[in-house]
Amino acid sequence: MSESLARVTACADPASVSKMTSLVMAFSELRKQNARAIGALSAGYGISPTDLRALSFMSLSDGATPKSVAEHLGMTTGSLTTLADRLGAAGFMERTANPRDRRSVLLRLTPRGVEVMVEVNVLYVRAFSKAFDEDDIPLMKEAFLGLANELGRLVD
Repeated sequence: MSESLARVTACADPASVSKMTSLVMAFSELRKQNARAIGALSAGYGISPTDLRALSFMSLSDGATPKSVAEHLGMTTGSLTTLADRLGAAGFMERTANPRDRRSVLLRLTPRGVEVMVEVNVLYVRAFSKAFDEDDIPLMKEAFLGLANELGRLVD
């Protein structure tokens, strides 16, 4: 047992710690299987998992700045330029003029990129549909957003 986990267990109810530990383990399994899914999906499109994550981020808006995509992926803007060149050459995204700043560009999905993201999202909707009853969706959404907020607070 790690020193930090030992400190937590010393201050908390053992039953509660056991439940939380099993939840963390389940979350780890989810992360592992999600990484496997992203790896398989991206390979099917001939791109890397990071490329697919970039397309997913770009799909959330009608154009993302290279800086915002780089920050989301945790990479430098120089590395993102290479990624954008690769995805552009493969026909998944394009650079367009930024109407708010003539000195910069926006990265937008092409119709092929949109098609990929629709296919990926359909697979996730199917997985969620099999894992959760429709009545559970509001609770699960709240739980996911709550966890995301707490994890964000830890690093902010």
